[in-house]
Amino acid sequence: FVDPPLRVIKAIERDTAIVLVSSPAALGKSTVAAEIARRQNAPLWDLSRAMVGTGSFEGTLVRSFGAAAYSQVEESLKKGSALFVIDSLDEGQLRVPATSFEEFMSEVCAFLASTRPPHPPLVLLGRSDAALWMSLWLEDKGVAFSHVALDFFFEDQSYEFVARWLDSRGHTAHRGYPDAFNRACRSLFQEIASALAAPGKTAATWEDPSV
Repeated sequence: FVDPPLRVIKAIERDTAIVLVSSPAALGKSTVAAEIARRQNAPLWDLSRAMVGTGSFEGTLVRSFGAAAYSQVEESLKKGSALFVIDSLDEGQLRVPATSFEEFMSEVCAFLASTRPPHPPLVLLGRSDAALWMSLWLEDKGVAFSHVALDFFFEDQSYEFVARWLDSRGHTAHRGYPDAFNRACRSLFQEIASALAAPGKTAATWEDPSV
């Protein structure tokens, strides 16, 4: 995993209850969701595999942690000492009628309504269009949230991503010959950039918006 650049759209404030994370398709959003959950030892709920509606949020907490532990989990979330990560807002939204999804989100917001935690207890991740809809919906409901967008890797991050992918496959030569590896990456990405550049333009830099 390589930490991606983040673009702050709406900053975290003192009463923020939800952090909304958006990205274009295929930019690694679900990988980021899994990494957040791993680092924070937080449960991860993938809505692409769920049918949500009234009672889904609290019901999932009860099923996941058990009825006996539910009160403790609820208290931890509301105090900000625990975190819950929900991924694939866009796919979850498509799997159910619009009214069911809004009922689900209304339940989530009602659950968080009385919280004033030092840290946001909920992270929601979705594609850019779903996140835009969610941000407007949260604003309309008066829910305090922040919004960050995943951005594309810089050049050195792209090289490190390739290196770690090779690490995961058991390769070692790229670590022993870093200069040669960097030259190979530079050549590879330049070929890709040239192929993707708009007609009449050359993708000479990573900042070229046509690529």
